[in-house]
Amino acid sequence: MPAVAAVCAAAIGVAAVLYVERSDVRSVARAVRHGHQLDSYENFEAVRKQAGIDVSRLARPGEVIETCYGWVAYENERSPIKESTARTKCPLSTRKPVAPPSWLVTGSYPGIEQPPVPGRATLVKELVSTANPGGAMFIYRLRPSTATRAR
Repeated sequence: MPAVAAVCAAAIGVAAVLYVERSDVRSVARAVRHGHQLDSYENFEAVRKQAGIDVSRLARPGEVIETCYGWVAYENERSPIKESTARTKCPLSTRKPVAPPSWLVTGSYPGIEQPPVPGRATLVKELVSTANPGGAMFIYRLRPSTATRAR
Protein backbone atom coordinates (compact mmCIF):
# COMPACT_ATOMS: atom_id res chain seq x y z
CA MET A 1 0.00 0.00 0.00
CA PRO A 2 2.77 2.54 0.75
CA ALA A 3 4.14 1.97 -2.76
CA VAL A 4 0.76 2.82 -4.31
CA ALA A 5 0.58 5.98 -2.23
CA ALA A 6 4.08 6.97 -3.35
CA VAL A 7 3.17 6.45 -7.02
CA CYS A 8 -0.01 8.49 -6.59
CA ALA A 9 1.91 11.26 -4.85
CA ALA A 10 4.46 11.31 -7.68
CA ALA A 11 1.69 11.45 -10.28
CA ILE A 12 0.02 14.34 -8.46
CA GLY A 13 3.38 16.13 -8.27
CA VAL A 14 3.98 15.70 -12.00
CA ALA A 15 0.43 16.89 -12.74
CA ALA A 16 0.98 19.96 -10.56
CA VAL A 17 4.20 20.85 -12.36
CA LEU A 18 2.53 20.37 -15.74
CA TYR A 19 -0.38 22.56 -14.64
CA VAL A 20 2.00 25.34 -13.64
CA GLU A 21 3.98 25.01 -16.87
CA ARG A 22 1.00 24.71 -19.26
CA SER A 23 2.93 26.17 -22.17
CA ASP A 24 5.28 23.18 -22.12
CA VAL A 25 2.61 20.50 -21.67
CA ARG A 26 2.35 19.74 -25.38
CA SER A 27 6.09 19.39 -25.84
CA VAL A 28 6.35 17.17 -22.75
CA ALA A 29 3.46 15.00 -23.94
CA ARG A 30 5.05 14.77 -27.40
CA ALA A 31 8.41 13.76 -25.89
CA VAL A 32 6.77 11.13 -23.69
CA ARG A 33 4.79 9.74 -26.61
CA HIS A 34 7.45 9.86 -29.34
CA GLY A 35 10.73 10.25 -27.48
CA HIS A 36 12.93 13.34 -27.49
CA GLN A 37 13.52 14.80 -30.96
CA LEU A 38 16.79 16.66 -31.37
CA ASP A 39 16.36 20.27 -32.38
CA SER A 40 18.73 21.82 -34.93
CA TYR A 41 21.22 23.07 -32.35
CA GLU A 42 21.31 19.74 -30.48
CA ASN A 43 21.89 18.02 -33.81
CA PHE A 44 24.79 20.39 -34.51
CA GLU A 45 26.18 19.68 -31.02
CA ALA A 46 26.19 15.97 -31.91
CA VAL A 47 28.11 16.79 -35.11
CA ARG A 48 30.65 18.84 -33.11
CA LYS A 49 31.10 15.97 -30.68
CA GLN A 50 31.60 13.54 -33.56
CA ALA A 51 34.25 15.85 -35.04
CA GLY A 52 36.08 15.68 -31.72
CA ILE A 53 35.91 11.88 -31.72
CA ASP A 54 37.06 11.68 -35.35
CA VAL A 55 40.03 14.03 -34.99
CA SER A 56 41.10 12.19 -31.83
CA ARG A 57 41.27 9.01 -33.94
CA LEU A 58 43.19 10.76 -36.73
CA ALA A 59 45.74 12.71 -34.68
CA ARG A 60 48.76 10.99 -33.23
CA PRO A 61 49.46 11.59 -29.53
CA GLY A 62 51.11 14.97 -29.10
CA GLU A 63 49.99 16.46 -32.43
CA VAL A 64 48.51 19.90 -31.80
CA ILE A 65 44.89 20.50 -32.81
CA GLU A 66 43.74 24.05 -33.48
CA THR A 67 40.06 24.62 -32.78
CA CYS A 68 37.52 26.83 -31.10
CA TYR A 69 35.25 23.98 -30.01
CA GLY A 70 35.30 22.42 -26.57
CA TRP A 71 34.03 19.07 -27.84
CA VAL A 72 37.28 18.61 -29.72
CA ALA A 73 39.28 19.19 -26.55
CA TYR A 74 36.90 17.08 -24.45
CA GLU A 75 37.11 14.08 -26.77
CA ASN A 76 40.89 14.14 -27.13
CA GLU A 77 43.14 13.99 -24.10
CA ARG A 78 46.23 12.88 -26.07
CA SER A 79 46.77 16.06 -28.08
CA PRO A 80 47.40 19.66 -27.02
CA ILE A 81 44.74 22.13 -28.11
CA LYS A 82 45.55 25.53 -29.59
CA GLU A 83 42.63 27.92 -29.52
CA SER A 84 41.76 29.59 -32.81
CA THR A 85 41.98 33.19 -31.65
CA ALA A 86 43.76 34.31 -34.80
CA ARG A 87 40.68 33.44 -36.86
CA THR A 88 37.77 33.90 -34.46
CA LYS A 89 36.88 34.99 -30.97
CA CYS A 90 37.32 31.78 -29.06
CA PRO A 91 36.21 30.95 -25.51
CA LEU A 92 38.80 28.19 -25.00
CA SER A 93 41.83 29.01 -22.92
CA THR A 94 45.21 27.69 -24.02
CA ARG A 95 47.30 28.17 -20.90
CA LYS A 96 50.81 27.54 -22.27
CA PRO A 97 52.42 27.90 -25.68
CA VAL A 98 52.05 24.86 -27.91
CA ALA A 99 53.79 23.71 -31.09
CA PRO A 100 52.39 24.68 -34.49
CA PRO A 101 49.15 22.81 -35.16
CA SER A 102 48.98 19.67 -37.29
CA TRP A 103 45.16 19.66 -37.38
CA LEU A 104 42.46 22.31 -37.68
CA VAL A 105 38.82 21.77 -36.75
CA THR A 106 36.37 24.50 -37.79
CA GLY A 107 32.65 24.72 -38.23
CA SER A 108 29.80 26.69 -39.64
CA TYR A 109 26.22 27.15 -38.49
CA PRO A 110 23.52 29.45 -39.87
CA GLY A 111 24.59 32.91 -38.79
CA ILE A 112 28.14 31.75 -37.99
CA GLU A 113 30.41 31.45 -41.00
CA GLN A 114 33.42 29.17 -41.18
CA PRO A 115 36.59 31.17 -40.51
CA PRO A 116 39.23 31.44 -43.23
CA VAL A 117 41.27 28.27 -43.69
CA PRO A 118 45.01 28.54 -44.36
CA GLY A 119 46.28 27.53 -47.80
CA ARG A 120 48.33 24.74 -46.26
CA ALA A 121 45.17 22.91 -45.13
CA THR A 122 43.79 19.76 -46.73
CA LEU A 123 40.19 18.83 -45.95
CA VAL A 124 40.15 15.34 -44.41
CA LYS A 125 36.54 15.07 -43.28
CA GLU A 126 33.31 17.07 -43.41
CA LEU A 127 30.50 16.24 -40.99
CA VAL A 128 27.11 17.76 -41.83
CA SER A 129 24.15 18.19 -39.52
CA THR A 130 20.96 16.63 -40.86
CA ALA A 131 18.72 19.14 -39.10
CA ASN A 132 17.28 22.22 -40.75
CA PRO A 133 18.89 24.68 -40.39
CA GLY A 134 21.99 22.58 -40.29
CA GLY A 135 25.61 23.17 -39.58
CA ALA A 136 28.84 21.46 -40.49
CA MET A 137 32.22 20.65 -39.00
CA PHE A 138 35.42 20.41 -41.02
CA ILE A 139 38.61 18.53 -40.10
CA TYR A 140 41.75 19.69 -41.91
CA ARG A 141 45.28 18.29 -41.94
CA LEU A 142 47.79 21.14 -41.85
CA ARG A 143 51.09 20.89 -43.72
CA PRO A 144 53.98 22.52 -41.87
CA SER A 145 54.44 26.12 -42.90
CA THR A 146 57.71 27.27 -44.45
CA ALA A 147 58.56 29.23 -41.31
CA THR A 148 57.98 26.14 -39.15
CA ARG A 149 60.19 23.92 -41.34
CA ALA A 150 63.05 26.45 -41.36
CA ARG A 151 63.50 26.28 -37.56
